Amino acid sequence: MKKTLIIAIILIITLSLLFCSKKENSKEFEQFVNNMIVSANEKNLEKFMESFSLRYKDSSGTNYLYIKNITKGLFNKFDSFETQFENLTYVKKENKESGDTIELNFDIIVTGVKNNIPSAELIGESGHLENITLTLRKNEFRKWKIISVEGVKDNSYFEW
Repeated sequence: MKKTLIIAIILIITLSLLFCSKKENSKEFEQFVNNMIVSANEKNLEKFMESFSLRYKDSSGTNYLYIKNITKGLFNKFDSFETQFENLTYVKKENKESGDTIELNFDIIVTGVKNNIPSAELIGESGHLENITLTLRKNEFRKWKIISVEGVKDNSYFEW
């Protein structure tokens, strides 16, 4: 009896995960970006880095550790950040072998603030938003993680 009950519970959990998994939507991805903005303003490095895959690697060869060190340096250099983003779109790319990805594309400007004065445009320039693309893939815990970022122009603030 006990064994049957355990099997039934496992079956119910498995079926609910298969049939009740939520579909992606733009609100989910807006929240993803907003959570990154909030954690940056809180200067919470661990929470910010939770958005990135440990396997992060972009076309310029930048990896997870590099992103973490740059972010830590920016958190030390600035008191806070002013961030604006708009025009968020996403495209799902299915791949049975390596896992589905989502490409988030949006326009963003990020300014570092020191002593309550906006002092450095980190992403975007001259008040103009920069178009970037984040590629996300779900990890083993079914959480979206950034596996690459494209479109961010080189900036001396991103050196360490």
